[in-house]
Amino acid sequence: MNDPNGMVFHAGEYHLFYQYNPYGNTWGPMHWGHAISPDMVHWENFPIALFPDRHGAMFSGSAVVDQNNTSGLGTEGNPAMVALFTYHDAIAESAGRKDFQAQGMAYSLDKGRTWVKFAGNPVLPNPGIQDFRDPKVSWFEPQKKWIMTLAVSDHVSFYSSKDLKTWTHESDFGEQWGGHGGVWECPDLIEMPVEGEGTKKTVLVVSLNPGGPNGGSGTQYFVGHFDGHAFTLDREFQKRLAITPSAQRMGSAFDPFSDVQWKASGNAFAAEAALRPPLSIRSSKDIPDATGVLRSRPFKIEKRNINFQIGGGRYPGIAGMQLLVDDVVVRTETGRNNDLAEHPVTVNWDVSAWIGKSATLEIVDGVGGDWGYTEVSDIRFSDKPASIKPVIAAWLDYGTDNYAGVSWAGVPRSDGRTLMVGWMNNWEYAQKLPTEGWRGAMTLPRELKLSRGKQGLELISVPVKELQVLRAERVELASGPIGEPIELLDQLNARSSGQFELNIDVDLRGTKALDLVLSSKAGEKTTFRIDRSSGQYKLDRSLSGVTKFSHPFNAIQTAPMADAGKKISLQIFVDRSSIEIFVDGGRTVFTSLLFPTAVYDSAVLSADGETTLLSAQAYELRSIWEGTSR
Repeated sequence: MNDPNGMVFHAGEYHLFYQYNPYGNTWGPMHWGHAISPDMVHWENFPIALFPDRHGAMFSGSAVVDQNNTSGLGTEGNPAMVALFTYHDAIAESAGRKDFQAQGMAYSLDKGRTWVKFAGNPVLPNPGIQDFRDPKVSWFEPQKKWIMTLAVSDHVSFYSSKDLKTWTHESDFGEQWGGHGGVWECPDLIEMPVEGEGTKKTVLVVSLNPGGPNGGSGTQYFVGHFDGHAFTLDREFQKRLAITPSAQRMGSAFDPFSDVQWKASGNAFAAEAALRPPLSIRSSKDIPDATGVLRSRPFKIEKRNINFQIGGGRYPGIAGMQLLVDDVVVRTETGRNNDLAEHPVTVNWDVSAWIGKSATLEIVDGVGGDWGYTEVSDIRFSDKPASIKPVIAAWLDYGTDNYAGVSWAGVPRSDGRTLMVGWMNNWEYAQKLPTEGWRGAMTLPRELKLSRGKQGLELISVPVKELQVLRAERVELASGPIGEPIELLDQLNARSSGQFELNIDVDLRGTKALDLVLSSKAGEKTTFRIDRSSGQYKLDRSLSGVTKFSHPFNAIQTAPMADAGKKISLQIFVDRSSIEIFVDGGRTVFTSLLFPTAVYDSAVLSADGETTLLSAQAYELRSIWEGTSR
């Protein structure tokens, strides 16, 4: 299973549809699976809701309840539940056509139990765009019309309709803003109140793959205003973002990639395997496990900067380009799991410290498998750095495993919350997870809030209050200075179940770093560090258990402590294959998969200086499947 779809609340039930391949545990012909819950915690599986048809497979989309019967598909007494989804025509894609994705519609008159495809599908044909998908539909009350928010390659398009059947293009947003390391997917347009201010803003949530804050998949957001036609960034929020850069050439070009100027070892850069335009090089993508090094001739550093573009896999120290001075590596850079032609990353090396020295460049490909190649282009020497602005995005989650999240439609006004769930996975390794019998899961359901912090408007996420029903045994720890490391799971039965919740408040004024280490009797561990010296939160799962299935899985995940004070609160949920960390009431979040071979039965808190534990509670958590047949 992957993306959550059709998220809608109706008649006391939360509906969760999702991308589902019933024929195997890897991505395949997509259907819409279906589950229903009274509380977002306990779920009952239902039969597959939507199957592929002559128009294609069932890609992601949304569902609404047509209360006013604008579509004419229901009645006043029994309004239709309407699903809008993307058709993916694999045959047309294989034929080289670009219009292989279009939007279709289905409806249900029995509270989502059975579905009928609309006879006039597709309701929104493809205008000739390769990535044209993931419709999120919502009702815009001021103008009495439906709005479709659609992911279109590197931006979002807005369409409107009076009846859910005929759609008109309104506007586009995003080509110049936010992260663009990959394709935009699964957008969501949400009107939300600003906490404590009595005003409302519109939040646009967009998933991105690749290009996330710690590699692979990620979810960014924008705050602004939607007037029924166009989305405009909030002026204050806009200050947090930089205009998406385009690479600029600056300086004199280095040697072209020829056998005269560069010498190859291994088979990754063999002439018949590597792509060799005059000023760019790509190691082999087609030879499995091909590795090698391409080494330049020696040259004297005479300019202050080396500028270049890089692509390929994100494998620090294993794949990328490196600068050697006196045969010592002094600079390195790796790809971002990006294709150089579509999503180039421009890099500047300040080499002023080595002016006058002899140096060489090495382009390295030391890994096979997914993204197991390196691309480098347009190496230039200059007295000025490449003239680009950094891409700055606002991220919903800094963990690597929260993607494609969308909000529930139809939540009653009496509730008033914005509720969301995401897919707990990352396309960098989603097909390789070391699981049997299942592959893919959803995050804990979360409430989204729009709050004003030190950086301005921020979208924060917290676990929904309904999860408290899972709390069983509770242990309260004594407050006081943290001298020796503190075991937080003492006297808690969760030590044998591996399912627990921690709530921790600490005063960090006397320390540079605080560590929370989760570990098992097998010697495996996951470390969450509050590193004040670097101004970062860090999550390290490189020793968490089974990790060798993917090199990117081992990378340390980081987030800035831009809004952190001297007192920090943590709420942490640990399951047998995941950890979800909420810092300072959800201002910073990490969602991450873990695969320990034995359950984590220890949680130790330690500090390198004077730190005060203000409060701490540990809860054993019941299984959501307790007493059910699944």
